[in-house]
Amino acid sequence: MAGAMRLRYVVFVLFDAAGAGLWVSVGVSLGYVFRDAINDVMATLSALGQYGLMLIMAAFAAWIAVKWWRRRMFVKQLRMDRVSVDELRTLMDESKVNAIVDVRSPLMQASTGRIPGARTIDMQKIAESFKGVPVDGEVIVYCACPNEATAVKVAQM
Repeated sequence: MAGAMRLRYVVFVLFDAAGAGLWVSVGVSLGYVFRDAINDVMATLSALGQYGLMLIMAAFAAWIAVKWWRRRMFVKQLRMDRVSVDELRTLMDESKVNAIVDVRSPLMQASTGRIPGARTIDMQKIAESFKGVPVDGEVIVYCACPNEATAVKVAQM
């Protein structure tokens, strides 16, 4: 980002140091403000002995399990059918596609171009933008996001 903005090295280092200082000061300030609550929690855990340690380990294991489950569900969503450029051309030539939906940002569309006949949908107003899109057959959704997450969300609607 700094290179794209042609930011000088010294200015970048100053901004970076200021950001790091703010980040550290927030953590230290929160620790100072909540020091009594932190001491109470530590005293309670100490009084519980090994049960306190097991409680912390159980909470950590539950947190890991929730993260794993969410990741698993996300990967499951991504297992939808994919269409290559050549397959899309073939489907368009054979008129087997009812709609092509473009959910990329306007900036991305301007820089990379559009597929002819694609309908642009604004993700901020997706409910209104989706009106009139025929969904009774093949609908191709494409985006420029990591793991095609936006396309998956739109395709599931």
